[in-house]
Amino acid sequence: MDNSKFFIWINRINSIAILLLLLCGLGFSVIAILDGIFAHEKKQTLSFDNQQDSSHQEPALDLRLGQSYDVCGTDISYIELQTQPRSAGFSSGYHSDTKNILFSQLTTMENWWLFGANQQTIARITQLSASLGASSICDSGDTIAIMYEITAPDSDQRTLALSSPDGRHYQVISKDIDQLIESKVSRDGKFLITIEQVGDSAFFRKYAISQQEKITETVISHP
Repeated sequence: MDNSKFFIWINRINSIAILLLLLCGLGFSVIAILDGIFAHEKKQTLSFDNQQDSSHQEPALDLRLGQSYDVCGTDISYIELQTQPRSAGFSSGYHSDTKNILFSQLTTMENWWLFGANQQTIARITQLSASLGASSICDSGDTIAIMYEITAPDSDQRTLALSSPDGRHYQVISKDIDQLIESKVSRDGKFLITIEQVGDSAFFRKYAISQQEKITETVISHP
């Protein structure tokens, strides 16, 4: 008799366990379906033409406008044009590439792009201020120029460029850099001083911000 009751309880426990497993599976399925529906509803993207020659036309990139940033001390703001987020690895979350920058002036509602096409990848955008060197914090002072690190296609090498605070007068100042180690603006706001790695060598380089050109460099010797 006791054995019969024991087996009855075992069967009940097994039935409950199976039911719980089924409910968990159903719950995960519903969550996945709803997540897909809401993700589809929230996905508001813009496709921008690469504007290449028609004989070498690449597929349009799936891009979106990201967060807006104020340019310190001006009525200018800019928005990064980014690729759709993609997985950057099991523990690295999701990653987007910045392909272009849309500048706008609040008073006139005028807007313009930094580049005429979306082929390049902008690794970093830095507002340069004389108060605290290279900074993007408006409390540190007005922006005197914007510095860009551009990643070369199919390469880890980078290009440095400067523009005026409104994104105009874009000018490349250094090419084929492996790493920008340090960047700082002189106290008078006239010069950008950097430490750049090129291959096995490192250089102190000094650029005139107003002329957007290198004026001197020094090789950092090995100890």
